[in-house]
Order: sequence, then structure tokens, then C-alpha cells
Amino acid sequence: MAASAARATEMDDLEPVSPFGRDGITQIPLTRRPLRPTVGRHHFPIRDLRAQPAADSTALERDIAWLDDLYRRDLPLREHSLFAVDDVLVLKGSVWHRGTPIAGTLPPKPAKKGDLVGRIAQKIERSGARARLYPGTTAIIHEAGYRNYYHWTVEIMPRLFSLRDAMREGRVTVDRIVLFDEETRHFVTESLALLLPELAPLVEITAGELTRFEHCLFFVDATETADYSDHVAHSSRLKACSALLAEAVDERLATEPFVPPGRAILISRADAPKRRLIGEDRILDALAGLGLERVAFAPLGVAEQIALMSQARLVVGVHGAGLTNAIYCRPGTAVIEINSPDFIKRCRSFADIAMHRQLNYGLVVADSVAVEGGEPDIALDSERGMKGLRKLVRKLGGGEA
Repeated sequence: MAASAARATEMDDLEPVSPFGRDGITQIPLTRRPLRPTVGRHHFPIRDLRAQPAADSTALERDIAWLDDLYRRDLPLREHSLFAVDDVLVLKGSVWHRGTPIAGTLPPKPAKKGDLVGRIAQKIERSGARARLYPGTTAIIHEAGYRNYYHWTVEIMPRLFSLRDAMREGRVTVDRIVLFDEETRHFVTESLALLLPELAPLVEITAGELTRFEHCLFFVDATETADYSDHVAHSSRLKACSALLAEAVDERLATEPFVPPGRAILISRADAPKRRLIGEDRILDALAGLGLERVAFAPLGVAEQIALMSQARLVVGVHGAGLTNAIYCRPGTAVIEINSPDFIKRCRSFADIAMHRQLNYGLVVADSVAVEGGEPDIALDSERGMKGLRKLVRKLGGGEA
């Protein structure tokens, strides 16, 4: 009994260890690194178009000043490293080598909570012998976010491009690529088929919580000189290897001639469970002269979304996954994000995509509309708001409205 208690205490004190230089883990050189070491950030226009400004706008002013300062300098893109290890246990993507978690593979919450790491360790110790064994060589893509189109596109797919290049160069050979999720999502399979066709047949998706791999390849967002913990909150979610995705997009766009003047698109979130845009009809009327069309992306396949965005000269959308598709726009496209004062710091997600793809980005701060039990909706439906939106469209080169 005392021994069990001592063992549990020992597990509670487990700390993730770096894979760099660890006995039994080998780093695989990646020859195309870095493709692009920074995202070329620059100042972008921010327009406060709220109809009902709060009595105290101190927080909003502080956040705008923070963004203004942040986007006056370039910031490093996240770098990554690839490793190989034999006979390893993996719990939903987190790598456990000889009973110890590897830094950079744990989801963020367990990584920050030592007691949770301990509970995971106990589960592994109890169930490890029953874990499914994958023979041969398996590459795992373990980062959280498969359920979310943004995280899949911006954080996970770049790793797959990097793996593809390592395979092309003969640095690694894999029997399969395993992703961890409870279901197969259409945007995962469709984007693989469109942009990574040579990897698509190798991909397996499993809901298995605990798995064992005879020989395993895994990534971490770190290098030997830049630890995972150095990727602070204000850094970009884009990776250096995101340039590989950009190359694939550009190759695809080169086969699809642009038809001027291009389309003007309003990304609709009318059917979304949160952050709906109140005032869509008013925006359509205000920009009717541009031929603005409302499009709901949820029913569309990835190929349709790519084709649509590749023909756009102007994209307007509230903060949400649909704006991820700006990555498929052609350079020079005007992109306007509408957000509430509550979440304007999150605009970095799409501002960085725009700057990575040489798009003309602007941010509109609109009214926050409280929703019981959820994130607020966002309203842009005043005459002042429409006037300011038209001016911003002109400034960004989206056309005269």
C-alpha cells in the first residue's frame, strides 16, 4: 500500500522532458528548414464601427495599442523538428518514452498541470500492456485541433507537408500516418486528397486512446536552441513549414486563371452556433454595388472553398473558421475581419494568414451582443458602420462601393 502511494506521488511529480539529446530518440534532419523564418507583420487599419461604444473603452484602447505595437515588427514563425523512436507508447498523440512524457507532444492543459500528467502516467501504467501495437514505421501527427478547420489547416497540415518532403528526399519511409480523432472529418480527407495526394492513402484516423508503435516518427514545435516554451502567446500560429502549404496553393492557383474583376464575398455565419453576424443583410445592401454575395462555407467541400476564394477580390467575414480560407486567396485580395471588442486580440489568427499570403487585411470592431450561455454575437448594422465599412473596402483595394 505504501509502495503504491509512493509510486503515485512519484508520477504526480513527472515533468515532460526534451527529446533533444535523449537516449533512444533520434532527430531526423529536415533540409528545407527554414522555408520562411518570419511572418512579415506590418501595421494594418483598425476601424471602431460600434453603434454603442461602451462607457469605458479602456480595455479596447489597450488591446488596439497592443496590436498596433505588435504589428510594427516581424516575428519568428514557429520552427519544428522531426524525431524517430522505437517501442513507444502514445496517448491520443502525446508521446511517452520509457514512462516519461516528451515535451511538445502533450496537449497544452496537461502540459501545464503536473497532477494531470501524473494521472495520465498512471493510466498508461495500468493499460500499457493492452495497447494496440502498430508494427513497422508510423508517423503520428499529434497536435490538438483536428476538430477545428482553422487548426487543421494552419497548424497540422504544414507538418504533413514537411513529412512529405522528408519522404521525397529519402530521409524517412513510413508504412502509415496516424491521426487521433473520434471521427473522420470531411475537411481532413478532402484537403489531403487535393493538396497531399501522395500521403492521403497512408493516413489512418483512430479514436484509440492508448497505442504502441514499433517505430514512430513525431514532430515537436521546437529546435534545440528554441524550446517549445519559447512560443509565447503573441507569436504566430503559422509555422516555418507553412510555406510548403503556400507553395501547394500557388501551384493550384496557377492552373486556375483569375477572371477579373473577381468576386466579392461575405462569409455567412447565420447557421453557426456562436459569433453570428447581425446585420448581414445591411452589409449586402451597403456593398451591393460591388456585387457582394453571401456564402455559407459549412455546406461546401474543400475544393469548392478553394475555388471560391481563389476568385475573390474582396472577402468580408466575422471572426470564425471560414476566414481560414483566406489562405487560398490570391495576393492583393482585400480581407476584412469583423470582430467584437471581447476578442480582437484573436485577429492575429487571420491577420497573420493575410500577411503570409500578401493580402490586404483590415479589422472592424463591431458591437458585442450578449448570448445566454455562449460567446456573444457580433452586430454591424448602423448607418455609421456601413459608411465606415465602405471606406475601408476602398482603402484596401476591394473596389468602390
